[in-house]
Amino acid sequence: MKMKFFGMLLILSNLLFVNIIANGNSEINNQLIADSSTTTVIDGITAEDIFAKYLSAIGGKEVLLKVIDRTTLMSATFQDFNIDITVYQKAPNKYLQSTSFSGQETFMVYDGTKGYQQSFMGSGDIVGDELEMLKIEASLHFLANWMEFGVKLELAGTQKINDKDAYEVKMILPSGTTITQSFDAENYLKIRETKSISSPQGTIDVTIDYSDYRDVEGVKYPFKLTQAAGGMKLDFDVTGIMVNKGIADEIFNKK
Repeated sequence: MKMKFFGMLLILSNLLFVNIIANGNSEINNQLIADSSTTTVIDGITAEDIFAKYLSAIGGKEVLLKVIDRTTLMSATFQDFNIDITVYQKAPNKYLQSTSFSGQETFMVYDGTKGYQQSFMGSGDIVGDELEMLKIEASLHFLANWMEFGVKLELAGTQKINDKDAYEVKMILPSGTTITQSFDAENYLKIRETKSISSPQGTIDVTIDYSDYRDVEGVKYPFKLTQAAGGMKLDFDVTGIMVNKGIADEIFNKK
């Protein structure tokens, strides 16, 4: 059980707030959007419409553009383990997550060019599909610029999530990797994300539920995250979010 728990911690760097903030690129070409998505329409709405409504729901373009860096603190408890996570992000695409548990520290970092991770099981460069996903998740303003990453959107349908009607939007990466995001059909906040992550235990399906959205300097963030992966479940509480505190570039040189 202990090794399984440690193995699951290796995938936590794919859990956090990386796609909440979006840039306000107003020069989007309509034909590019059409070429980068399906034409599926449900209830008169498309995948692009849902993304746009999500951005509006969390604060709107003008407020979002003011977020240049963000530090997020969160914690969880599993059996006898206390888990503390700190995530640093800086526009346009720098990212560091540090996870502390049982007197040990693991981290995953992207300096804008290369990715690197260190854990109790070893350390090394992040490559392949994992690097592709990390590049996207490290982009603080991804949602407004998804076309630049070669991502395709597909409105997959609707479903019930925790008694809420939700739209499902699939983001298909150039490699074919798919991340499914689910949005509350009433307020358009993101309430679930599902993906598959490679780990030492093999491919693990990860589901992350988002709730308890709160306002921080005009932007709504989820303060409750529930992750289910590998038959295990962790409930994370966000204990602090700080924006525009002047994160130094040097912090992302960790290796």
